[in-house]
Amino acid sequence: MLGEIKNTLDSGFDKVARENIIKKLEEKGIDYKSLSKEDFNELVKREKEILEHDAKKMGIGVGIGIAISWLFGF
Repeated sequence: MLGEIKNTLDSGFDKVARENIIKKLEEKGIDYKSLSKEDFNELVKREKEILEHDAKKMGIGVGIGIAISWLFGF
């Protein structure tokens, strides 16, 4: 069950990272197809790491918010 959830999240992060990189390259006037596969995959890997880091920060923030709400009864 947890492995399935992790795989779903990983594939979601991959998809979003790919879309973000393609969009960023298009904004700079660069066709992503002109990059080598290795370069493009490296950009996607870095974008995925950023997304995962941001998701962790957001999760921590939500968790803290829920804990405070529960603690103070809001």
